[in-house]
Amino acid sequence: MQSPLETRWRSGAVWFYWTALLAIAATVLRSSGQSWASLLGLGVLQSPYAARFAGGEKIAVLVAAVIVLFAFGWFAGVGKTWAFVAGMLAYAADGVLLATSAQWFAVGVHAVILIFMYGGLAAAGMAIENDRLARDLVIRAALAKDRAARPAMREAPVKPESSDPLAAPQAFRPGTSPSPPADEE
Repeated sequence: MQSPLETRWRSGAVWFYWTALLAIAATVLRSSGQSWASLLGLGVLQSPYAARFAGGEKIAVLVAAVIVLFAFGWFAGVGKTWAFVAGMLAYAADGVLLATSAQWFAVGVHAVILIFMYGGLAAAGMAIENDRLARDLVIRAALAKDRAARPAMREAPVKPESSDPLAAPQAFRPGTSPSPPADEE
């Protein structure tokens, strides 16, 4: 049974898979003449930089983007926060590419998906922190149990050799004599 935090981080990670599937669907729909499909796709596939690619090269770029999104989704699904952060940064950069071509609805779709991904990132971070705190609590409990199992040892108080505070041994300082010279009058 999954904890609520695990359910939340996995639901945030699933959005990487959804973005990959939307990119595939948008590419197929655009190739069949549906111009509205660009609202669902990735900006890297629609940018002026990708316009120079022909059919096979464009498919290779799509496959590479889908593989990267699936990899981020898989690593994020197992709770790796670096995958959430790197994937969200890449997806935000993709949204910036869409903003440069003034596709504001697609930028809005990217923003909403990023919000859902952030929920997964926050849950994964909380789960990691909870695991760390639980380990710390187990260690503290084991130390307390070990301390309680030992017999109590009474320590003897340390008494100074003299009650005069000036009679305490002086710290050694290099370059000085062990005792101060006597004043002669």
